[in-house]
Amino acid sequence: MKKIIILTALTLISITNIFAQTKNDQARAYYIEAEKNYELKDYLSSLANLIKVEEILGATNARVLALRVKISYEAKDYDYAKKYLKQFSNYDSSEALKNEILSYIVKVDNKLEEALSIKAVSYTHL
Repeated sequence: MKKIIILTALTLISITNIFAQTKNDQARAYYIEAEKNYELKDYLSSLANLIKVEEILGATNARVLALRVKISYEAKDYDYAKKYLKQFSNYDSSEALKNEILSYIVKVDNKLEEALSIKAVSYTHL
């Protein structure tokens, strides 16, 4: 009886590990596709793949948010880029990724200020 309980427990642990590994592999596959789509400037497909990554993992992470920042910036959606930058700062990441994404703070702020300047000029000419 004791052997059956131990064997059952080991089987359940193995199944759980296989399922977790499968989920991570799935998430990684979708993330790789998201990166490929980004490089091809297919931002909608890239974003769709990132959403799939988050669904599989049940959460987001620094790498996903970093790519969301880059996609939003390239798509000229600076408000979302700013939003994802704020979220990114709440996650641990490698120093290289952090340095790459932190450079977007200045880029995004400049674009947002530029947009405000254009609006201000437009209003003064009314």
